[in-house]
Amino acid sequence: MRRCGFTISLMFCLLITMSGVQAQPIKIGVIHLLERPDFTLLRESFLDELNKKGYMVEVTTFNADSAMYSDTYPQRAAEEAQRMEAAGVQLIYCIATYHGVAQANLKIPVVDGMMFSPDLLKLATVKDDGKMYCIGNATGVLFGYSFKDIVAFARETLPDAKKMAYLYNPHSPVSRPLIEIEKEANPAGFEIVGREFTTKDEALSAIKEAVTNTQIAFITNDFGALGAEKPVIEFADANNYPLIVGIMRLVGENGVIAGIQYNWERAGRISAGKADQILKGTPANTIPLEYSDQFEIQLNLKNAAKLGIEIPYIWIESATNVIE
Repeated sequence: MRRCGFTISLMFCLLITMSGVQAQPIKIGVIHLLERPDFTLLRESFLDELNKKGYMVEVTTFNADSAMYSDTYPQRAAEEAQRMEAAGVQLIYCIATYHGVAQANLKIPVVDGMMFSPDLLKLATVKDDGKMYCIGNATGVLFGYSFKDIVAFARETLPDAKKMAYLYNPHSPVSRPLIEIEKEANPAGFEIVGREFTTKDEALSAIKEAVTNTQIAFITNDFGALGAEKPVIEFADANNYPLIVGIMRLVGENGVIAGIQYNWERAGRISAGKADQILKGTPANTIPLEYSDQFEIQLNLKNAAKLGIEIPYIWIESATNVIE
């Protein structure tokens, strides 16, 4: 009987191996900066892609539930990562929290689906192949705006414009340095006027200055956290001033003619590919960091027409959504 049982168990293991089905689920910890729809899409697409690759995943989720600019969430993320590791989690998928998780000095690997940090240069290094790698046991997808598309859209939509405003919070992880958009604009003879803000009042001052001195503006995702979205957009609309935004839910607002944003679903699936490599034995810090290769473009032709702006057909054709 013992021999028969061993044979059956062995055959069962062979069947599992041949079918590609795991005998035990992979334990993954997910650490959020805060709960919001784009982060949820990032997480769900990551888990869905792992499922498609044949993994059974047991998930533990921690939502830092923190204000975007809070100084406390890095420490909270680090503490939760340590707790997850102690509980037997095999890999941590963090969303916008690696600069906190990195402080935990984990032995288990980390994948960040939206990696950004003012301290990124301290957490990563560029190697001889010209690619960026994490110094610690981690890899991920870098957050960024497609400044190339943003500048090209503004230039082609408003060919007579000379200046474009870039309104951003320099302390926010979702903003990118002014120099990044200048690199795209300056060769085309398009001047970028950067305006920083860290409070609601500063955001309102920034849009007023932009309306006075420039012909179009790109605003990052930072306004919502400051409660400045509505007054900033209303001021632009009242002054017939066109806006490009970095968050899609604002594309339907008056005054906004376009939204150009990170493709969250694609970033989640790229992250899952990196997790798959790690789970198959590749060290995390040998997998290069990369930007998502897809961005979404949404257009509001109704607002553009109201402002007397004709958006070139090539942009309409490539848009993921168009408001007529």
